[in-house]
Amino acid sequence: MGEKMSAAMVYGMGDLRVEQCDTPKCPEGSVLVRVKACSICGTDVRIYTKGDYRAQYPVIIGHEIAGEIVEMAAGITEYNIGDRVCVAPGHGCGYCRTCRKGYPNVCTNPHP
Repeated sequence: MGEKMSAAMVYGMGDLRVEQCDTPKCPEGSVLVRVKACSICGTDVRIYTKGDYRAQYPVIIGHEIAGEIVEMAAGITEYNIGDRVCVAPGHGCGYCRTCRKGYPNVCTNPHP
């Protein structure tokens, strides 16, 4: 696409900057979503205030989003350009107690 996008980048604890960066390429087997709305969750706050072992600085925060599909990799047939979607990354394992009770958002063994 060659476009730029705005992103909330955390460079370290207490160091947050909104910057322009390159729009990512559409990964194989995936879709590219233009973000229309984004939430900051507890994980994002923790990355900014205390650090998180899963985050390597600099890191773009704000991973719960709503937007529209603007590009699709070859072979994607379930969606269309322009479809409105929401994204909440991380999936429950499906086997632990919380997943079996219907709460995959608090899975004890989540899959990224």
